[in-house]
Amino acid sequence: MITIEKIALKNKMLEACIKKQQSVLNDFKARIKTLMENEGLGNEEEYDNSQLANIAQGIVEANALNDALDFANREMNQLLYLKSIHDDIHEKAEFGAVVVTDIATFFISTSIEQFDLDGETFIGLSIYSPLFLKMKGKRKGETFFYNGVTHQIDDIF
Repeated sequence: MITIEKIALKNKMLEACIKKQQSVLNDFKARIKTLMENEGLGNEEEYDNSQLANIAQGIVEANALNDALDFANREMNQLLYLKSIHDDIHEKAEFGAVVVTDIATFFISTSIEQFDLDGETFIGLSIYSPLFLKMKGKRKGETFFYNGVTHQIDDIF
C-alpha cells in the first residue's frame, strides 16, 4: 500500500474511532440524565429510609457513570490530538500508528476495541493495554508474543 493510501486509511480509521467514541459519550450522558431524573435527586424535602437507600444507590451509580464519562472524555481528547498529527507515518509500534499483524490490524490510539470500516475489522488499542506493551517499539517484520500467541508484524504506518 502506498503512503497516500495509508494516510487516507488512517484518517478514515480515526474518524470512525471519533464517531464511535462520541456515541459512547452520548450514551453515558443520556444514562446520567435519565438516572438523575428517575431518582428525583434533590427534588423532595422528606424521604423515608427506603427512598434514602434508593437515592444513595442512585448517587453511587451516578458517580461511577461520571467517572466513566471523564475517562471517555480523556480518550476523546487523545483521538482529537491524533487528528493534528494524522499525516504522520510511523515505523514502529507507538501512539498513532497502525500495526498490521498476521492476526489483526490495530490502531494504537485509545481503547475503542473493535470497529468496522469498509468491510474490514480493526481494533483500537490503548497504549496502556498489555497487548500494546508487548508490541511497543517493534518494527515491520518483527514478532511479539502475547497470551500464548506469536504475532508477526506485517506492516506499520
